[in-house]
Amino acid sequence: WANPTTRVFETKVALLEGAEDALATASGMAAVSTAVVTSLRRGDHAVTPSAVYQATYQLFAQILPEFGIETTVIPDTSLEAYERALRSNTRLLYIETPNNPVLGITDIAGVVELARRQGAHTIADNTFATPYNQTPLALGVDVVVHSATKYLGGHHDLTAGALAGSGEFLQRAKRYLRIFGATIDPFGA
Repeated sequence: WANPTTRVFETKVALLEGAEDALATASGMAAVSTAVVTSLRRGDHAVTPSAVYQATYQLFAQILPEFGIETTVIPDTSLEAYERALRSNTRLLYIETPNNPVLGITDIAGVVELARRQGAHTIADNTFATPYNQTPLALGVDVVVHSATKYLGGHHDLTAGALAGSGEFLQRAKRYLRIFGATIDPFGA
């Protein structure tokens, strides 16, 4: 469940993202699903744009409803679309910017403001931009996720992921990460 090499990777991701801490995962989807499952409970509602990584779309549109979590998939990433989708039980606004595959841009700070007014959390997939181009936590996002398989990995020879945020959130996330078997191998780290 832990390894010194993995811890070094997590520390570097946290530093790059400006986070209290980070968790390394076996894939980008392990990071996304761990962050989402940590954020939601039965009866909660989540909002995501339709233009996100295909497996992320399937998580929200197909898997979460099977566990009693309502989801709204919005047609675009405008603040108006996010706002129209809000419900009294909305607990998560999901952001992927630039999104995959159409590279649409989301107003991160605007979505964060909507979430805070609602009492909801935000998760931002920062895979395409990387911390080199944007740091969503600095804009108020609660948790950042990455598919390190892509740009963070840098040399296209690994499958990995990461999530970064508060130490408290990541302590809760470790429970799911370990139980679901989504920990990264030390050579990948």
